[in-house]
Amino acid sequence: MAERRSRTATTAAARLKRGGFDYVRCQFIDLIGIARNRLVPAAQIPKAVERGLAFGAFGTTLDIDDIPSDPALGSHSGDMWAVPDLHSLVPIPWLTSTGHMFCDLVAGDGSPYPSDPRSKLAALTQEFSRAVGAPQFAYEAEGYLLVKTAAGRYEPAYRGHGWNADLLDVHSPFIDELAGVLSVMDVPVERLQVEGGYSQFEAALRHGAPIDAAQDHFRFKQAFRAIARRHGLVGTFMPKPLPDRDGSGLHVHISARRGTKDALFAGHELSVTGRHFVGGLIEHAGALVAIGCPSINSYKRMQPGFWAPTHAFWGVDNRSALVRIVSSERHGRRIEFRAGDGTCNPFLLGAALLAAGLDGVRRKLDPGDPFNEDVARSSAADLARHGIVRTPWSLDRALDALEADDALARVLGPELVQAFLHVKRSESAKFSAYVSDWEYRYYAEQH
Repeated sequence: MAERRSRTATTAAARLKRGGFDYVRCQFIDLIGIARNRLVPAAQIPKAVERGLAFGAFGTTLDIDDIPSDPALGSHSGDMWAVPDLHSLVPIPWLTSTGHMFCDLVAGDGSPYPSDPRSKLAALTQEFSRAVGAPQFAYEAEGYLLVKTAAGRYEPAYRGHGWNADLLDVHSPFIDELAGVLSVMDVPVERLQVEGGYSQFEAALRHGAPIDAAQDHFRFKQAFRAIARRHGLVGTFMPKPLPDRDGSGLHVHISARRGTKDALFAGHELSVTGRHFVGGLIEHAGALVAIGCPSINSYKRMQPGFWAPTHAFWGVDNRSALVRIVSSERHGRRIEFRAGDGTCNPFLLGAALLAAGLDGVRRKLDPGDPFNEDVARSSAADLARHGIVRTPWSLDRALDALEADDALARVLGPELVQAFLHVKRSESAKFSAYVSDWEYRYYAEQH
């Protein structure tokens, strides 16, 4: 073990010297999707790789106000250790001589920390590879460019039309710098396009191993927001920043390889394994929505008619479905999960998708027949005939669904699920106690 650690430390020192780094940001992503950091001098990185960086054990359950949400994990609870993953080292181009690494969280004995989503995703990737095939993910993210007014309100940076070139012209300095930064960081963007006309963008990232795909997505988000700030803009992946415009989602494209074959498809159709995988996603829809759409604001987006999945069903090329089968031969058949947004932890969402799919495969769950109509234009009677039910329409309802999903917790890990519930119950309770401007407007002087 000592010899292996010595080799790792030597490799770290060599890579840092080649990259010309003076400092490295070592990050883990907590359960509310926030990057928690240590800025480590490059000379100290070999020691950090060998020993880890100490954080309070409550670190994954800090709530939206940075307050520990689990009473069992407070100032008395000792440490966890963030171990930088040397393979994830890249430069941060908008900073001087600074690198970036993702970290795995470990307990004092070196075992994976139970509420670390990245470690859980790595373990489930191996388990899924043995049972089904090597999974590949691609994250497809939507976000807005906004301006913050003197009054503190957020407005779109430009008003135009969706898929329109004018927006590309207006924002070309931002786009050019962002594209250069992403290239240096080796974030594989296949497509960056105008999505909505009010300065909404969409980025499709290349398929890769689940850990790599989640890292690429989070680095894209960080770059988008950082470069926006440099141009006097606010880059946001808030699900519903503008009340009268479409929200921003996060779609995860999923495939799996068994040798030279696609394990989830047989020709033009889902394979038997693929059907069971989709069955697992439908079976655990409520819990997956809680993890993929984990903020109060998420459910302002999750409304019928706004290109967001609101019912638990699957369909072929149906963008109103929770699970969409992309049938294009030109771009490759794949399964697309559409109930995510930019407030989620991408490692946790990836782990939850693999856990749900594995449960479906093992229990041979049948997803039923595909539904290929627009759910927003379908009657309640028609949906009932097809056995299609509404997914949770508030964070509290989604958390209830996750808490009741014992089967998913067994695969995903009860400690991780409970930690997530603690932090999100805290967020929901704080919002419920908040008195909004809307309430003052309608109640203060009329009742």
